[in-house]
Amino acid sequence: MSDAAQRDTLLADLYETVLQPQAIPDVLRRLNESVDSDGMHLSGMDEARGELLISLVTNPMLGAAEGEYLAHYARIDPRRALGRAKPTGACFACHDQFSDRFVAENEFYQDFLISHGPRYVFGSNILREGDRNV
Repeated sequence: MSDAAQRDTLLADLYETVLQPQAIPDVLRRLNESVDSDGMHLSGMDEARGELLISLVTNPMLGAAEGEYLAHYARIDPRRALGRAKPTGACFACHDQFSDRFVAENEFYQDFLISHGPRYVFGSNILREGDRNV
């Protein structure tokens, strides 16, 4: 199976987890492995209400960062606007969207993301339902 076909299958598996929520961690782990990533963060927000819908990480090392993210940085994460602007299912490299100057002046990147290690990350919006985005 090609890499693209494997990822398509894994994305289909992720969508199927709506019927089997207990499978979400395993599907995310397999997606994470397929792209050789250090970790994934699946988060969902109700943008109109500013409410968190879901937050799951694939790497236990991201656990502390997840707490900080949920406490403050989710509200100022510039990647969320990118996800809302892109078509559902489209994957994008955040470093192609934000210049080095933007990153150097941005609280989210400087005080949160880079301090936890990542600078170059990918994003996608996998579900859009009104003001709800995952």
